Amino acid sequence: MQATLKTAALPASTRLAAAVALAASVAAPAYAQNINVNFTTLDPANGSFVTCTGTGGRDRCATGPGNAMSFTTGGLTVLATGLTRSSTGAPSNAVATQDHNGTAALPWIGLGVYAAGSITTSTDQIGNNDVLKLDFGSQMVSLKSLQFYNASHGTTFDTSSKWGLSLTAPTAGGTFTQHVFGANGLNDIPDIQGKTFYLYGLGSSANNQFYVGGVTVSAVPEPGTLGLMAAGLGVVSMVARRRKALVRG
Repeated sequence: MQATLKTAALPASTRLAAAVALAASVAAPAYAQNINVNFTTLDPANGSFVTCTGTGGRDRCATGPGNAMSFTTGGLTVLATGLTRSSTGAPSNAVATQDHNGTAALPWIGLGVYAAGSITTSTDQIGNNDVLKLDFGSQMVSLKSLQFYNASHGTTFDTSSKWGLSLTAPTAGGTFTQHVFGANGLNDIPDIQGKTFYLYGLGSSANNQFYVGGVTVSAVPEPGTLGLMAAGLGVVSMVARRRKALVRG
């Protein structure tokens, strides 16, 4: 006599574990997906910016030195903060800005940095001693690529120009890796993982200063999440085997 597996035939604990496992397995692919945080089109969260100086007073700035502009897309939130490097100690707070561009395709050219107290007198592209901090909060991400624009809102950079990257706050004597600008301002990154990234300006001319037009990342699951997913998939496998055994019985 053949038996048909009924949901009620399984213990409540097994049904619950199976439901958790299925939910985890469905959510898992999100960790493998690349998410493009596009600062040329994204609007910052209300309350995280004010309209400030620039062409016609149309740039957006953080609400004050050291305050963050908040952007959310693809289930991720990134906080952008401006800093100024010091040769003698910790960095000072600066003002992150989203620079106005004004075209339909690129309403904004990306993120830059104003020196604190110099919004009306300093340039907002990321140049020598400027640092843009990108903070993903508690979410570990894998950095895949960055899109840069030069001070003239183009994608051509001097071939010898470089920008810097570190996972720790800039300090006097602190280290960071240096990279040349890629073709068309696009830099592919070899899967550097972190929760916070610091982008350093190292140039002083229009073709070696930059705006950050966007970053591409993928979320990295925490070890506990991976363990839960693995355990859940094991439960699903066990339930499938039991179903086959009951059907054959």
